[in-house]
Amino acid sequence: MSRKLLVPLTILLVVALVAGCKPAPKPPIKIAVQGPITGKWAYEGEGFVKCVRLLAEEINEQGGLLDGRMIEIIEADDKGEPSDASLVAAKMVDEGVVAVVGSYSSTCTEPASAIYNEANILQITPSSTATVLTTKGYKQFFRTCFLDDRQGLFVAEKFIDWGIKKVFFLHDNSTYAKGLAEWAKKYFEEKGGEGLIDAITPGETDYTPMLTKIKAAAPDAIYFTGYHPDGGLLVKQAKELGLMPDILFTAGNACNNPEFIEIAGKDAAEGVLVSTEPLPHDLPYPEAKEFIKKFEA
Repeated sequence: MSRKLLVPLTILLVVALVAGCKPAPKPPIKIAVQGPITGKWAYEGEGFVKCVRLLAEEINEQGGLLDGRMIEIIEADDKGEPSDASLVAAKMVDEGVVAVVGSYSSTCTEPASAIYNEANILQITPSSTATVLTTKGYKQFFRTCFLDDRQGLFVAEKFIDWGIKKVFFLHDNSTYAKGLAEWAKKYFEEKGGEGLIDAITPGETDYTPMLTKIKAAAPDAIYFTGYHPDGGLLVKQAKELGLMPDILFTAGNACNNPEFIEIAGKDAAEGVLVSTEPLPHDLPYPEAKEFIKKFEA
């Protein structure tokens, strides 16, 4: 056979083979959801995952992104522990994720953000409010929540408006809680109030020694800035010790959780005030109502 005939025959064979092959699937866009999917704050982590999966499913049903690439959600459980947060972040880098939603607590977001920054991975947290997180100069770190200095200012102004003269600011030494308590105390004192501050050890089962100390100090209000498991127990035991209703019990946004009421008990929780960002149920927009409908389905 002539060599001249071999060339076109070869081309025809290649064309036939290519035509008979299905195009290779496009690689997915990997996005991690990092948070306490298990552990003491699992209620929050599970909500993270559900929200992000709902959005990913909607986008994939519409054909995906970037000319047909599907979104793949990878769950990254840091259990609410800083040491786990670092390990999880390193694992997500190895997984090849291009973006991360999370983590939940500032204490976990802080070590993870250093790792994601080094790998140049986009990170967005919906809940880590510690002001220090945005002082590190990380160009790919963002958040959709307010900062603790703003929440602290809001709370301080409310106390002054309500005629409260003396507040006991109570935290748990975590990055978020300590920062919020210090900001709130600073602004309250600048506006003429008297502020006291101390910390609990999170996870304990008996807070009566601290509550007895607070009762002796006779503040007009308590502002607890830690997380809902400890907050609920503090409210329960404060009620039992007779601090309430003479002392107003208030708490930061990490106590805006149904489990807070379950732990405290409805009778003790009644009258407790929580400073928080608006939740979907608080918003009048049709988009919020549609989201709630899908989330609760």
